[in-house]
Amino acid sequence: MNSPAPALRNENAAQLDLRQWLRQLAATDRLAVAKNGVSLIDELAAISKKLENDSAVLFPSPAGHSIPVVANLFIDRRSVADAVGVPSGQLLSRFQNAARHPLPWVEAKDAPVQEQVHRDVDLLKLLPIPKHNEHDSGPYITAALDRKSVV
Repeated sequence: MNSPAPALRNENAAQLDLRQWLRQLAATDRLAVAKNGVSLIDELAAISKKLENDSAVLFPSPAGHSIPVVANLFIDRRSVADAVGVPSGQLLSRFQNAARHPLPWVEAKDAPVQEQVHRDVDLLKLLPIPKHNEHDSGPYITAALDRKSVV
């Protein structure tokens, strides 16, 4: 894509959350929005694969689910660098530094995520989990796949 790189944030500025990152991708023409109702069986993965080198993809209501799915968030090194607010040329060194000097963790005693408890969970009903490839035995959740796979 030939869209201009978004302005980098101050190193001390708060990092983007997912909604802010999606707005930034949309503002820089790097977010495609799929129609509602895209099938979770192969169709979502096929659309993601088709656009994997061009843009992130937001599926607002895949297969009628109220939970959206986002694919291709990090298209290339530039998008990873943009997401964390560093110049592309500093991405590796900044990552290495962060891995060597992690921030201390803080336990949240009370957080919105803890307000909802699910028992007797059927993940396939609860979450929009896609089946990625023709020969997969069923849907599965993945954080990353290699370039040969459909994401």
